Amino acid sequence: MLPLVKTLIDLLTRDTVRVQEVNTALGDVISGGAENVPFTLRPHEAGVKSAQVVRQNAADGVSHVELQLAQPLAMTELVKAFGAFQNVPRSPTPTVAPRVVFYATPSGRSHTAAIFASYDPGSRNAEDGRVTQIMIRRD
Repeated sequence: MLPLVKTLIDLLTRDTVRVQEVNTALGDVISGGAENVPFTLRPHEAGVKSAQVVRQNAADGVSHVELQLAQPLAMTELVKAFGAFQNVPRSPTPTVAPRVVFYATPSGRSHTAAIFASYDPGSRNAEDGRVTQIMIRRD
């Protein structure tokens, strides 16, 4: 699953990224694609239950990618891959899962990526939490 996240970061931090490139890397388009309607995909990666690709405005660029994981992933795996996280302020809506963010800043790239991880808290909150959803935003 982490190789797919790294591939998406590679795509999203390029000077130019097209929706078709990201869709091809993820899987088969099920629906969406009209203006202001995200693409919903059936991922090739077994560790991802569903995925959405959101356009940047009405253009062919990508704003962000959302991955719903098939099985929770230990937060420690993301920490090993991307370093320390920062807590994201909690939503006042109790049904919204807490999130943390990691930042990817590949050298020589004009863009960076923010990796938001929604998680089920563990006994030490995020540190031993179980990630259920990942959103990768092009910055």
